[in-house]
Amino acid sequence: LSVHDLDGSHPVNRERTLVPLVAVLLAAQLAGCEPAERRSRTTPAPPPALRAEGEPPRHDASPGPASAEQAASPSGEHFALRHAATLRAGPLELRSPHRRLAHQIRGSGHTHCAPDHSGIDAAAQQRRLMGLGPDHRHHFVWITAHDFVAPDPDVPGVQHMFGVEIYTKRLEARQSPHVLALLPDGALADPAKRPFGVYELDVQGASSAIARAGGLAVLAHPSRYSPSLEAVKAVDEHLWALEILSGSTDPDANAAFVDARLSAGKYTCLSAGGDIHDEDYKLTLGYQVVDVAGPRPTRDELFEAVRRCNFFACAVKGVRHGPIRRPALELRDGGIHFSSNTVLRSVRFVGRGGEVLHEARSTARASYSPQIGDSYVRVEAVSADGAARCYSQPTWIVQRRQTP
Repeated sequence: LSVHDLDGSHPVNRERTLVPLVAVLLAAQLAGCEPAERRSRTTPAPPPALRAEGEPPRHDASPGPASAEQAASPSGEHFALRHAATLRAGPLELRSPHRRLAHQIRGSGHTHCAPDHSGIDAAAQQRRLMGLGPDHRHHFVWITAHDFVAPDPDVPGVQHMFGVEIYTKRLEARQSPHVLALLPDGALADPAKRPFGVYELDVQGASSAIARAGGLAVLAHPSRYSPSLEAVKAVDEHLWALEILSGSTDPDANAAFVDARLSAGKYTCLSAGGDIHDEDYKLTLGYQVVDVAGPRPTRDELFEAVRRCNFFACAVKGVRHGPIRRPALELRDGGIHFSSNTVLRSVRFVGRGGEVLHEARSTARASYSPQIGDSYVRVEAVSADGAARCYSQPTWIVQRRQTP
């Protein structure tokens, strides 16, 4: 797998001068228009930060045989939080999946292939994503055909990632919510088999079955075909992620489902995929930007990085526009700091119920110091021309018990 850093450079500058963090409401569709305004909040500075805690114990990078506890611990804690970076800031504890590593690589988290609603086979699909040029080339592709797991077509230069998109039980209105299974290996790969059935499991049942298979359950394009907000909130932590960016769907409509789950106390990662079939215009409309230690991660290493949610969900409105380069998020000095190598139109910190907590404009750096009452903060960033955007994973915020 031949991989270069997404900004065209080699090992990243590890200066600790990270960017201030601003949450960007990426409410508009990828049409380059100005996002709609949402209410913002001005808050005083929090107590001074205490020291950042050290790295958690190293986890075995090989997915291996799995149980339902891989996506959620017995206590219901999301897998990403068990391996999150942690910072104590006065009475608050901040936990983030983001860890800046030496390289970033790009790949669609939702891609179809023939004979499933596409005339393009898996190999050709991967070649055209790999051939988008230095600013947009994909280094890995999750092939997520409906109902079956596609075998690896062994295309040189791109990492094949196994997956499937499941039709779950039909709702009263007859639509079927779609759940993606991002899988660690090809144990279930067989075009003739339907490992999770068709219209047999509801969203909860599909999420649990995917976790038992060692995979990651993602609610695809939440604003299309999905159950109600209340029903999505009720699914347990085996629902590992929701797609915030999914082809032509409205990111702000998808964000309503994300914020509903987070506000209900269900930690949920944000994923992205083009939902690519035969269309050319979707090739850059959703992808994961994953931090990895080396330029050529193995499939196991890449799956582990994604499982820990150490990635940004990003998109660009076509190859004529540049992406947001080298997005990064760091916990330090009592706050959340966001940066990129791209000057941005806006960076927003978004909290409970989708409230904009802070916004910075015309900058490549922004930061926010969480307050008592904040339960999570996620970042939305939009490029200066409005054509590119990235979403961070949520930073989880817990109020620490004070000892007398």
